[in-house]
Amino acid sequence: MRTKLRQLGGQQRYQFTGTFKRTGFKNTYHGQSHPIYQPTLLLVDLWCEDQFMTDHLWLNYGKNFLSLGELQPGDQVTFKARVARYEKGHFEHRQLDYHLTRPTQVRCLTVKQPREQLPINDKNALIGYIMRQNRDFYLTNHRPVDDWYLSQYRNWQNHVHGN
Repeated sequence: MRTKLRQLGGQQRYQFTGTFKRTGFKNTYHGQSHPIYQPTLLLVDLWCEDQFMTDHLWLNYGKNFLSLGELQPGDQVTFKARVARYEKGHFEHRQLDYHLTRPTQVRCLTVKQPREQLPINDKNALIGYIMRQNRDFYLTNHRPVDDWYLSQYRNWQNHVHGN
């Protein structure tokens, strides 16, 4: 459990800073016969002002982070967010933990220009981008790399770049 996040509580927004490590996705099922993928990003060494909070934290990879363009491992990001509790794990192994929600005022502190644009309004293309970025890791760890999602990303790239 992330005790330091729990101690902050969820009543207000706090300023956080972390280091981008990589993208990913989680599976959500909502009664579907096939998974629905939700894009995520991994931050490491997360701080709230001058206090260390946790060694890593996964966040939803939403429009505020996507608007920064393609983040590179080691990029420092800062944002405001609320602490919220959630249950992780499956069935009898569920545990209470804390994470961050509703990030706003997202900024990249690492200046590397220009940054590649990412598919902000096309979740399938974004999942394809994530699968492409993590292909070797996913194949080694028996995670899905689906050609359909990869083609959605290629189609998005062709549309954006006019190919």
